[in-house]
Amino acid sequence: SVLLVLLMTVLISLHQMSPAEITPQTGLCAVIPCSFTHPDDFIPRIAIGFKCPDARCSIKVEIDSIFHSKNPSKAQEGYRRRVSLLETDLTKKNCSMIINDITKTDAGDYQLRLSGTLNTGKISTYTYQEKMKIAVKGTAQLLLLVTVTITPQTGLCAVIPCSFTHPDDFIPRIAIWFKCPDAQCSIKVEMDTIFHSENSSIAQEGYRRRVSLLETDLTKKNCSMIINDITKTDDGEYQFSVSEKLNSLSLCFYFLSPALTQKPSVLTPPLTEGEPATLTCIAPGICSGTPPNITWTWRGTGDNITDIPITHFSTLTFTPSVEHHTTKVTCQVTFKGNITTEDTVTLNISGSNTVREGDTLNLTCFVDSYPPPPSITWSKNGTTALEQNNSGLGALTISNMTSEHAGEYVCKAQHLNRTLTASIVVTVMCEYKQHCTNLTENSLQLVYFKLSMTYLPPLSLVRPSCDSQCFWVCHPGKGHDLCVCQSGGSLTSHRLD
Repeated sequence: SVLLVLLMTVLISLHQMSPAEITPQTGLCAVIPCSFTHPDDFIPRIAIGFKCPDARCSIKVEIDSIFHSKNPSKAQEGYRRRVSLLETDLTKKNCSMIINDITKTDAGDYQLRLSGTLNTGKISTYTYQEKMKIAVKGTAQLLLLVTVTITPQTGLCAVIPCSFTHPDDFIPRIAIWFKCPDAQCSIKVEMDTIFHSENSSIAQEGYRRRVSLLETDLTKKNCSMIINDITKTDDGEYQFSVSEKLNSLSLCFYFLSPALTQKPSVLTPPLTEGEPATLTCIAPGICSGTPPNITWTWRGTGDNITDIPITHFSTLTFTPSVEHHTTKVTCQVTFKGNITTEDTVTLNISGSNTVREGDTLNLTCFVDSYPPPPSITWSKNGTTALEQNNSGLGALTISNMTSEHAGEYVCKAQHLNRTLTASIVVTVMCEYKQHCTNLTENSLQLVYFKLSMTYLPPLSLVRPSCDSQCFWVCHPGKGHDLCVCQSGGSLTSHRLD
């Protein structure tokens, strides 16, 4: 029996609690590094931490316990919610503790006791003689420039602004962010680390590639971090720790992530029939995380266009037509984890008011009214009645447009005692036809231009494209002119009847 006791004494002396003294800051936390060994036939079951009441550390379990792994109610009231083990599995021989919200009364010596069973089933207890001294310094200045609650959007990212100051004799070397596993934030380094500036492999797998510091140089006192691809499981309380060798400063704050409520932004330029246009969809929360998938959907046509962008926006280019008017276009953004959000816009297509000579003009005037249907009349320049219809839908078609057809077209709808009007100004574009040839014996280049006249103001100057020295003098309504322009700069004009 005596031999057994001596053997146990030798083995447990391998226990390490180092350094012998730590100096945490008031208001922060203290991490007490601790490991132990024990006889092979001993199975540790319960860990108890004590604060020595005197120099001889004559502890009384019911008075001096600050932590009890099996029955927390046995701990002193002032320590009950502040002290926890970093590792709850005692078979790993890790007795490290964390004490939060350090006060000056926490200064003193601390001791560890293990209780367990032998192979014989007998209960045995070991009280380790090594002690850890805590010498509390004055209040530290560790500031987080952030509100208590942060509410990022699911699927997006959270940028957590954070800065800190420290005593002059403290040199920050390692930054660690933890996710608290419970309300007491009883963190375990190997389980709750989400970011470690020196050893990324320590971080949880789910956070390892999602969390980073915005500034890696800790001497700049910037502890801001970004979490990409936010999920609902990121809800909770987080703690930041910055350490200098074995000393550390820590502070906690809360962080929440509700469901995704932000929608993408769909930018729609003015849309005109026949003119190419580009719609732009910008995903909410432009982060450096996983790019989302962006899908365009044309409601009513059933056409889907999926874009997998390298950034957080997508463009859709098309040529608007009358058929696109009032079409609903939806941009759906899908983030990692199949988190989706979308926005829908209704296209408003303006009719083109410019036609070319020889084309066909189609104007439609629609009136939504109760029976009887209104009477619709089309007129040009407010004087000449061109078309009249009593069906509520007035269509005006003019083939082979010329310059004489340019002007203002007015639709007048009359229903019972009420009259409504709408108008559009139509412009007719001229068509230039050019032919270049050599007409003289001296091979001087002569240029012929045939101009189909357009609706232009009198005496407008038009420079032909194939001779910079030749100008057209255009007179509206005069028919066709022929301009012969010699390369030397002389100009002659002939009337074509």
